[in-house]
Amino acid sequence: MKKEIAQEKVYDKQLKLKTSAIQNLRESWQNASIRENMRKKFESKAKLRAKKLAMSRGFER
Repeated sequence: MKKEIAQEKVYDKQLKLKTSAIQNLRESWQNASIRENMRKKFESKAKLRAKKLAMSRGFER
């Protein structure tokens, strides 16, 4: 009986560790995805800004 309870506790701890590891992976993936989207948005705005600047100075890209 005590052995079964001890095994259940070990199993619960392993399950909690796996669950938290999965959550950490999911959060880091979401953060990376958000960072990538921000980078793309920033790059497209920078390109647009450069194009406007070039056009205002009389250069065509």
